[in-house]
Amino acid sequence: MKLARFPISTLLDSASGHLEAHLLKKKAEDVALNTASPTTYAGIIFSGNPHETVPRKLLLDDRLTPLERNCWQVFRLLINEDGITAFPTYDQLRPYLGMTPSKHASRETVAKALTVLRLTRWLSLGRKVRNEISGQVQGNVYLLHDEPVTPAEALEFDKDYMTLLMQSKEHQNRAIQEVAAMAWREFTDDADVGRRLPSRIETISDRLNAQPWAVKSQLEAIPAPEFGIRTQSDIAASGLSSDSELSENSGKQTALPLSSDSELSGKQPSSDSVRNPNSYSTYTNTNKSVSKSFVQDNDSIGANWLIALESLPPDTRGKVRVIMQSVPEALRDAVINQWSHRCQVGGLSKPLAYLKTLADKAKRGDFNSDWQPIVAPAAPPTTALPTEVTPSVPPTPEATQAAQLALSGLQKLLNIRGSRRRG
Repeated sequence: MKLARFPISTLLDSASGHLEAHLLKKKAEDVALNTASPTTYAGIIFSGNPHETVPRKLLLDDRLTPLERNCWQVFRLLINEDGITAFPTYDQLRPYLGMTPSKHASRETVAKALTVLRLTRWLSLGRKVRNEISGQVQGNVYLLHDEPVTPAEALEFDKDYMTLLMQSKEHQNRAIQEVAAMAWREFTDDADVGRRLPSRIETISDRLNAQPWAVKSQLEAIPAPEFGIRTQSDIAASGLSSDSELSENSGKQTALPLSSDSELSGKQPSSDSVRNPNSYSTYTNTNKSVSKSFVQDNDSIGANWLIALESLPPDTRGKVRVIMQSVPEALRDAVINQWSHRCQVGGLSKPLAYLKTLADKAKRGDFNSDWQPIVAPAAPPTTALPTEVTPSVPPTPEATQAAQLALSGLQKLLNIRGSRRRG
């Protein structure tokens, strides 16, 4: 069974649902025990290699202090076996981050550690969980990485990364200012910012799709068979002997079990056999309406896709395929249709940037999947103007006589010239 592969945005939404269910269950347990229950649905997901505990790069990153390294390891320790857990509160982190023996860290120290981890891109704010009715932020979903992502990748994971970077450059804490200055230099030196979709996102997406909570969501997303047990090969095996004949499969169909409880019972009285026309029968269409829209078949879409790819440089085609992998599968044909049409028509100075814009709209749900290319109206046939024919007038007797006299005079002149030459 091939499971569906979810994009990052869908995975984060699914993680929010798992966290909400987990915290609601914990809230019910706390109510039974008369203890305080959390009111937010914040959580953290580990996007790295599940078999590695402490990455070597974490210990060698000179942008971090022992405080941030310890905070990262605390997050990794608290994450459940399924790769996701509720995000610990500041009060829960304080005992782990104390810098003085037998004393807890202050809330400011915890906030500094989280800010530095986000600036250095070891931690990403992937999603803000909001109330569906009021829109109030109820919590956050974080991504914990086993190595710092690039600035371009951070912009894909953390939509508020630039806001955090700008605010941290003017932070009151001098250590945060210095880290923000280093992060800003890395951001300006990254050639991938604003140019292409980084490929490491696909690796992280594959890892998240393989985690138990994501696999559970994928299994729940697989639809049940539409026709159930009734679509069997023995029914379709017997072909019809003519264009239209009585169906011989009615007895077989009623003998099969029903696929749902809402269908008619198989014990209903059977009716007489009726005429069952097959696909080769003819019919009369009385519908006079004409539809202006059309739907391209898959072969046409595939041909347009190949033509559009051939028009791009070879080093760009791989980037196009990476961008299309992030588009939901149900919208890929529509995105390909619109992008390839614009490429063939011309006028696109940056086809890759236009495709990235369409892919972002598809991931956000803003893409118009019903778009169809505008077909120019056919020009009316040009009707040739009838040429004016002058009516023929029969010659008069006087004109005929004058013509004969002129012809005889010309003949005499020719005879005289011929006799002179012979003499």
